[in-house]
Amino acid sequence: MPMNNPAANLPPKPRTKHAALARPNIGEFGRHELAILGAPCGKIKDLVTRLLPHLAPELSVGYVDADHATADADDTAGASPMLQAGATAELTDKIQFRRLDQPRAMDKFSQPEWLAHQSLVLVNGNHFRAKQQIIILDPAKPLDRKLDKLTDVQLILRVTEGQALPEYLQNHLPGASQIPSLDLADTDGIAAFVKQWWQASVPPLRGLVLAGGKVSGCRLTRAVCATMARNSASTWPSYSPPCAPTYTYPAAPIRRPSYPPRSSLSPTVFWI
Repeated sequence: MPMNNPAANLPPKPRTKHAALARPNIGEFGRHELAILGAPCGKIKDLVTRLLPHLAPELSVGYVDADHATADADDTAGASPMLQAGATAELTDKIQFRRLDQPRAMDKFSQPEWLAHQSLVLVNGNHFRAKQQIIILDPAKPLDRKLDKLTDVQLILRVTEGQALPEYLQNHLPGASQIPSLDLADTDGIAAFVKQWWQASVPPLRGLVLAGGKVSGCRLTRAVCATMARNSASTWPSYSPPCAPTYTYPAAPIRRPSYPPRSSLSPTVFWI
């Protein structure tokens, strides 16, 4: 008598080609971006200018804005003779900085490419969207017509001390009373908030692979090991005996793979 196999009656599982890995949550310009809106463009640029000295030592900060002088002009206004002649890119060494001009349109695909090396992108929200926002309660630039841009407000900035949140924002923002608020003039406080927000948004570093160099460079090896161990409790170090660290790691399996004698790879590896 044939045995009944329950598994044979189940629908087949869908075929998956790749593992279900978590994907980065990239916004309009980068992984970590904040649009600033609710004030005239001059005030937004002034705020970013005040914040940069506090942020730049620790973060690579990009800023996104629009050129008001040519916003209403024709398609070739402001373009260099090279671009007007048909060049698709023009790279200019301006001695103090470098400038890349391209006639490409701004879209969801090109924008992250341009700012891929920035750890934080601050955006003039009067012109562009961003994944998360900082709003300014400036009566000169009310937000009642820009509520569709307020998708995830992280900070509210008051123009005057004790300024109340307008009723239309209270109705639109979920948990409006729980959103942190600061005075627009409090540069130190705003910078501290942005740093804290950025640190909380950064995913933990799980591994680091060192390739190249000589096996004898153990001082760098141990320094990197120490940094990783301090910042990640789940670090699993792998090293050759000459470069063994001189301190205790958190409890975790330590693997010491064998390498070819003339391997071009450094024997110090943080396994991911």
